[in-house]
Amino acid sequence: KDKRHKQCRQTARDLFITMLESGFRIGEVSTMKWEDVDFENNVIYLFRSKVGNEDFIPMTKRLRATLENRKLSFDGEYVFAGVRRPKHIFTETYKDHTIHTLKMHTTVNQRPVPI
Repeated sequence: KDKRHKQCRQTARDLFITMLESGFRIGEVSTMKWEDVDFENNVIYLFRSKVGNEDFIPMTKRLRATLENRKLSFDGEYVFAGVRRPKHIFTETYKDHTIHTLKMHTTVNQRPVPI
């Protein structure tokens, strides 16, 4: 596979883990900035504009490792910089698989599963 495809797959994986481990919606993840990620206190700060509240979400070990690796590999203000169409990254990256049938918002209340 070419380098771009590999980066897309990594971004899709990172998005999926971030959403699954944090409970964030795709729009919340795609606008998350590095200044919102507090590695020292092991939390992510979030402002939910839909309901107008601020919150913080503790990071799991897997989420922290994912974000630390992402920070080393991808530079920019946003954690997922360059993701123009975040809702479609899964279907574009995994179009030959069945992951496009998974609705991310429904995973929030499910038990964590290994990826």
